[in-house]
Amino acid sequence: MHLSNLQFEIQNEQQNRLTAAVEAFLISFMAIITAILLPQIIFDYFMQNGEFTQAQSEFLANIPTGAYAIAAFFFVYALIGNYLRGRKIRQLRRDIELMQYAFDEADLSQLESESAPESKSSQTGKKKATSTSKKTASASKSTAKKSTAKKSSSRRSSKK
Repeated sequence: MHLSNLQFEIQNEQQNRLTAAVEAFLISFMAIITAILLPQIIFDYFMQNGEFTQAQSEFLANIPTGAYAIAAFFFVYALIGNYLRGRKIRQLRRDIELMQYAFDEADLSQLESESAPESKSSQTGKKKATSTSKKTASASKSTAKKSTAKKSSSRRSSKK
């Protein structure tokens, strides 16, 4: 994927997270208002008609429970959705870092300007990142071997 596409996806996911959080808040707020006001309104309606049975009383008692259940369900739904979006955002940020470390600035500008398919560019980026990390690892191993050799030779000369 292109760098700008990854950044756009991150912004889109962040916007979706915010939207889901606001929706969860509003639905919870409306559920609380419904649980408080709706039973009283329905009770007043039934009392005006003069017909109030036991079944209607049980229905009124269950309205707050239903409203709170809906609020809790949507809250959990939004929480899980935001967690999954957060994971996707972290993965996209890692992909951006990988692209930045795998290519220098000239390669990045050339890659973004090309209209190559996404799969080819991501595979190329992964191959270059792997080769770069292998080169870095081999360089650090050789540096470690040189420093170990210097330490052992200095120990030998200090013993003499």
